[in-house]
Amino acid sequence: MKLIVPFVVLAVLAGCSRVETGEIGLRKTFNGTVEQEPLGTGFHQSMVGSVLIFSARETLVQIKGLQPVTSDKLPMQDLDVRFTYKVNPASTPALYTHYSPSYSVEEGGEIFVMRAFVEQLVRSAVSDAVAKYHSLEVNDKRTEITAAIQTDVTAKIKAENLDKDVSVGQIVFTNVSLPSTLVESTAAVVKAQNDAKAAEFTANVARVAAQGTADAAVIKAKGEAQAVAAQASAIQSQGGDSYLRLEAIRKWDGKMPIYMGPHQPLPFVGVTGKE
Repeated sequence: MKLIVPFVVLAVLAGCSRVETGEIGLRKTFNGTVEQEPLGTGFHQSMVGSVLIFSARETLVQIKGLQPVTSDKLPMQDLDVRFTYKVNPASTPALYTHYSPSYSVEEGGEIFVMRAFVEQLVRSAVSDAVAKYHSLEVNDKRTEITAAIQTDVTAKIKAENLDKDVSVGQIVFTNVSLPSTLVESTAAVVKAQNDAKAAEFTANVARVAAQGTADAAVIKAKGEAQAVAAQASAIQSQGGDSYLRLEAIRKWDGKMPIYMGPHQPLPFVGVTGKE
């Protein structure tokens, strides 16, 4: 008898669905009709029909990989958005049954009613807002842009007469990547600038080296000119004959001439006609 009681309890629980805190349950009958009376927290039989579990909490939603086109007609490489949204629990039955099932998202055993609908509004608002800005402005003006997105989404929800049923929290950009073409062109410009600076540096080095060579040549030429001038001055001051005789002595190899004429003077001996 003691073994029968736990078995019966388990069998009963196996035919039940549990609604947790922060959730809402709706009974779906055997013929597919969704009842409008919410089920509170606790266990509810689901042996006949089923129990649909809906989230009643404020939900964080992330949309990644958006590529909105900017005012200069360039698609952003990557733009990620994060926001929160919440559905009025009392509105959950009507929203789920009156709107397309595609507007809701089922995840982790819970149904997030109108989540896909809100995501679509945010995507559209992002495209409209970013299209008004130059690609280089998007990151710097993200606060201004997200404020415009928030206003747009809120206005569209109100236009659908859903402002009492659905609310969207703060919308923020979690990642903003510039268009790939812009990044590539910027990198090309930077490379060209660096190459130009390198070429200018090389030219300056060559110019300095050439100037040094030229200066050295000038200095050498001046030195040689000054030496020639000094030599000419010495010749002039000492007398041309004396200088030539001195140069001949400096260059003489020490050999006497073999043949000499009767009136030919000895080498390097001056004949002046005086005794």
